[in-house]
Parts: sequence; C-alpha cells; structure tokens
Amino acid sequence: MAGNQAEREELLLKINWRKRRNLLESLVLAILFPVYLVVKIIPKNQRLLVFGSLAGEQFVDNSKYLFLHAAEAARNHRCVFISRNPEIVSFLQKNGYEAEYLYSRRGLAVAVRASRVFVTHSTDDVHRLLLGGAQVIQLWHGTPIKKIG
Repeated sequence: MAGNQAEREELLLKINWRKRRNLLESLVLAILFPVYLVVKIIPKNQRLLVFGSLAGEQFVDNSKYLFLHAAEAARNHRCVFISRNPEIVSFLQKNGYEAEYLYSRRGLAVAVRASRVFVTHSTDDVHRLLLGGAQVIQLWHGTPIKKIG
C-alpha cells in the first residue's frame, strides 16, 4: 500500500512539473511573439536555403542528406546548415560546407533572411520565432503509420 501511495505522489509531481513547464513555455512564447512579427516583415532572400535537424543539436536524418546534396548541386542557391551545437558547425565548416551557430550574429541573420527552411522534427530544428515569413518544408525523420492532422 505504501509503495502505491509513493508511486501516486511521484506521478502527481511529474504531472505538475509538466504543467508548469508547459505554462512557462507558453508564457515565454507570448512575450516573444512580437519578435516573430518583426522577423515576418524582414525581406527574405529567395536564394537562401536553411537546414536544421533534431532541435538544432545534431546533423542527422533527411535534412542532413538533402543539405549535403543541395550544397553540391544547387549552384544558384546558398545552402546553410544552422545548429545550436558549435561542434557541428565547426565540423561542417572544416569540410567545406556553409554552417552557422544559431546564436551568433551571422546565424541569426541567416535564419531570419531565409526564404525556405528545411527541418526534420519541428520548427525548433532552427528556431520557431526566427522563421516568420519563411516557407517551412517538413522532411520528417521517419514515415508515420497513423494519419497526421
């Protein structure tokens, strides 16, 4: 009986923590929404393509392979991989690819000027507040079994 009570209390703590986290995230987004509106009116460069994957933390999945292909084949476009991980940015740059750290001045400038953004998981692969006015192309990181939407 005592074990069940402890498990229930632990479950309630997890639920309350999730509610607080969701409330905090919603509050931050509401406060920063004007940033999205400003970004939306910034002119977009039609030849600038931005790629991101797995919340900006990794260089993986369909976004990785499309970026590698586009960087070689799309001669009339500038292809940039945006990451929150400086090691990924350094690795790509050392291998001759254009990549920017999201939280740098250049990374922010590239993100807000992109006309098209390719992501695998969500708009947080780059940053949802910086994508106003850009066309977001969801590449997915797998094939869903169930209907979406």
